[in-house]
Amino acid sequence: MIVEILNEAVSDAHTVKSLVLAGERLRSFVSSNQEVHVALRSTPVLADIIGDLPDLSAWRTFDHCASLTRLYAVFELFIGKTVRAWLSEMPHVCGNYSSLGESFNRIHRRGVAQVLMNLDKDRFFYLGREDRVLDGFLKGVNGDPQYTVLPEAFLSDTRNLKRDRIEELLSQIKLEGGWDWISRNRFVVTFIEDTRGGQNTPEAELRSFVNYRNEAAHGSLDQVLGVTPLSEYADFVVALCKAIDELVRWNWVRYCKKNGRAKSIGQITERFKDNIVVARLHDCSLLKSMDVLLWGKYYCCTAIIESIRLNDIAYDNLDIDGETEVGLKRNCPSPRHPELILIQS
Repeated sequence: MIVEILNEAVSDAHTVKSLVLAGERLRSFVSSNQEVHVALRSTPVLADIIGDLPDLSAWRTFDHCASLTRLYAVFELFIGKTVRAWLSEMPHVCGNYSSLGESFNRIHRRGVAQVLMNLDKDRFFYLGREDRVLDGFLKGVNGDPQYTVLPEAFLSDTRNLKRDRIEELLSQIKLEGGWDWISRNRFVVTFIEDTRGGQNTPEAELRSFVNYRNEAAHGSLDQVLGVTPLSEYADFVVALCKAIDELVRWNWVRYCKKNGRAKSIGQITERFKDNIVVARLHDCSLLKSMDVLLWGKYYCCTAIIESIRLNDIAYDNLDIDGETEVGLKRNCPSPRHPELILIQS
């Protein structure tokens, strides 16, 4: 649903990380007195470039500010686009507008009113006339199944994206799980364990990142971070974006299960190396190379079935009546013992 949004955020964060590393290497080159470097700097083109470089300390300060500011912008943009994508799906997965509840209606109504009051300002000018702002909301409250939800009604809050704001926003747009789900997702857990040695929490990591960004964008600097911590914050942004992407997918499957668009065909019961598993399946048809969703407590991902075996016999397709244990090879691992979900056309 939001593959392109995630890919864009990951690519942008990796670009920041690459530029941080490139800047540090270039500074190391410029300050080196090795003979080969001295010779290279004597060439006209390099001499001109090096001659225009700033003081190394000021350069590091600029990289610090630019990297943190851009990384936060990448995260903020990802959140905004993800919210828009989810709200555009809401009429398809959540049924009637009234089923979203009074709390959702109240927040949506007040948000629409706030947008209307500021419609002549640059921030909302692109929305056009009042009827365009009101149309989707009025359709919803009048029971029209073609209703739409105005994303700006939920995105007008300009508070920093720390835990409280993220949790509030997710709750407002009917995404269950919230921050607890994100902090337990495998991408965030792996970052905390591998990069911080398990000595920090996702909430504290996010708070530190946002505070550094605020100082870089608006205040005087008490500390200039080096290449390693800046690179680590880029990795943290990627982990957060991947976790939030999975949270949206997890909720989408949850709603699809409620409205009959998703079918649980069984569960993985045993795991072996090379992504080989045993799954207890029931009443389904399997095809080699088909997609299946792996849905668990804190994850939701798509896997491709690379091989199917029943009683040590390989199949390209297999119809299962009743309950049967089947050997499967997937193209990716998954944590724990997920349900296997098929989305109905």
